[in-house]
Amino acid sequence: MQKLGACQYLLFLLSLGMGHASELIAFIKKHYDFTLGCAGYPEGHIEAQSLEKDIDFLKRKIDNGAAYIVSQYFYDNDFFFNYVEKCRPRESRCPSLPGSCRFTP
Repeated sequence: MQKLGACQYLLFLLSLGMGHASELIAFIKKHYDFTLGCAGYPEGHIEAQSLEKDIDFLKRKIDNGAAYIVSQYFYDNDFFFNYVEKCRPRESRCPSLPGSCRFTP
C-alpha cells in the first residue's frame, strides 16, 4: 500500500466526499471490522466555533463508531477534566484518554 502524505490523504478524503473525521469513521465502520478511536480537543478544535460545537462533532464521531477518545495534548489538567465532564452527558461513557507528549533530551 502506498503511503499517503497529509495533503494527499486530505485530497483522498475529499475525493470520497468526506470533509470530517466523523465521515471517515462511518465509512471505515461500514466496510471493515476495526475498533476505532477519535480525537478530542479539551481546549476546542482550532476551527470550532465553540467548545460546545466541538463536543457536538465529537458526539457525531462516537455515534458513527468511535469506541474511545484520545485528547489533544494539554498543559493544564483542568482543561482535560472539565472537558471530560462536559462530554459525559453526550457520549455515553466512551473512554476518554489524555493525550501525551514524549519529551526527549
